[in-house]
Amino acid sequence: MAALLLDFDGVLAPLAADPAAAVLDPACASALRTRPVAWRLAVISGRSCDDLLPRIAAARPDAIAGDHGVEIRLLREGRTWVHPDAVRLRPAVLAAARALGGRVEEKRWSAKAYGAEMSAPPPGVRFLAGRGGVDVLADVDWDKGHAGAWILDTWGAASAPAAYVGDEATDELAFTALGPRGVRTVRVAPGETTAAAETLPDQAAVAGWLRAVLSGVAQM
Repeated sequence: MAALLLDFDGVLAPLAADPAAAVLDPACASALRTRPVAWRLAVISGRSCDDLLPRIAAARPDAIAGDHGVEIRLLREGRTWVHPDAVRLRPAVLAAARALGGRVEEKRWSAKAYGAEMSAPPPGVRFLAGRGGVDVLADVDWDKGHAGAWILDTWGAASAPAAYVGDEATDELAFTALGPRGVRTVRVAPGETTAAAETLPDQAAVAGWLRAVLSGVAQM
């Protein structure tokens, strides 16, 4: 077994000014849809699972993780896990997002305040500088990196070849967590220093990278 852990926006889909308009890159979909049976795919995103799943269905994912990893759906197994503290802290997260101002996008277990500026979060809430605004999350010891590790361990793939590809600040947490486990870490279009071991110049380069990895040309 081998595993790909991929972000959606900016990795599998070109960035869109309106997040609702984001569409899976057909070239990425083709590469993933025809992947060898030994490869498993998890898509880990800041979007809610309900939003993410129909956007990524053409790539035939085996698992998805939404709201920055606090909800995980193992699609083959028909199993869903949600961090209990994310459920408990949801009212505080939504209240904090509204207090930041700007346009607020309420997700299942998190929120985003577009156009808002970073400030000190209230108790139980964490703010992350995100693309176009502030990501508002439950202040729990969990992120995309924990989600990726949980998925690999649940698949029995802790020591299997794996790669995580992301493109923004929230993915840096995953690079830091998964790199020491031997996971290949890749940052797309880095505009800053990154903890990832490798970089790709832009989203358009992702499909070619996927084809090379899945064909065995680029060794894991």
